[in-house]
Order: sequence, then C-alpha cells, then structure tokens
Amino acid sequence: MTGGSAYALFREAEVGSLRPGKYADLIVISGNPLTIPSEDLRRLGVLMTMVGGRVEYCVGAARDLCPGYADRTPAPLPDFRPPEPIRW
Repeated sequence: MTGGSAYALFREAEVGSLRPGKYADLIVISGNPLTIPSEDLRRLGVLMTMVGGRVEYCVGAARDLCPGYADRTPAPLPDFRPPEPIRW
C-alpha cells in the first residue's frame, strides 16, 4: 500500500512506507520495470516476497537477499466446501 492509500484509510501509522514497526508486504524483482523496454516486462522474475515483514519466498539464485530464510512447504488451506452427495 502506498502512502497516499494508507493516509486515505487512516492507516499511515501501520502501513504505507517501509519503516521499522510497520507491516512490509513487498516483492523484489529481477530488473527495473521503469527502465526496460515494455516487451521485456514479462521476462522479469520475482526474487523475493515479504508478507507482514516476513520473507515468504526466496528464489535459490538470490539467497543473499534473504538471510535466514528456510524453504518451507505452505500448509494447505482448509476446504470449506460442503460435501457432495454420493449416489450409489
């Protein structure tokens, strides 16, 4: 969330900028999307993802960006769908 959006939602004390004590949801990508040709944008890759200030994903080639990161298998989401009737 950008600073303007955080201000509009009265949440600028907790989000909207990268500062100690604020939530950090961000990605680090393999290039600068503002300086490469538009046809090369699809070639950019995600190197790291942070959610709530915690590294949730780190590509193997960029481990120096993610000190202390350990690969983990995400827990499956619960299935809240109603059971399907079985007809014999």
